[in-house]
Amino acid sequence: MAGDLALLAAVSLLSVLQQSRFAQLVGKSRMKHKVMPPAVTGAPEFERTFRAQQNCAEFYPMFQTVLWIAGWFCNQELAALLGLLYMFARHKYFHGYAQAASESHSKNLLFPHPGLPVRDAMVQMMQRALTRRLETIREVKGAEPSK
Repeated sequence: MAGDLALLAAVSLLSVLQQSRFAQLVGKSRMKHKVMPPAVTGAPEFERTFRAQQNCAEFYPMFQTVLWIAGWFCNQELAALLGLLYMFARHKYFHGYAQAASESHSKNLLFPHPGLPVRDAMVQMMQRALTRRLETIREVKGAEPSK
């Protein structure tokens, strides 16, 4: 059973490491710009790094939920691949957002979070699989003799 979920578990652990790295970069930026907790305002570079980390953290529970449901009910390999693609997009987003506002912010306004299409694809995959399973259950129940 545990081996059946190895890919999902690996992607989950990698995503935890990624979230930890983003938090670590916020901490480094705090020290560099002398912004002591709990303050969240200061140098623009710190604020962009902090906001990028917060944006990623806001989507994280949704990502984990969709990853596991899509992998469990649909296709583990495809869900894991899409999860890795989402993580790559989140990496690009974090570092792009944290860079100079003049370059990256205009790109981010056009496409606020590059991982959203990946998340949406995982949700659609999950919805289709759950719909098929519900239809199968209805067919089986319809075939049962009534008591």
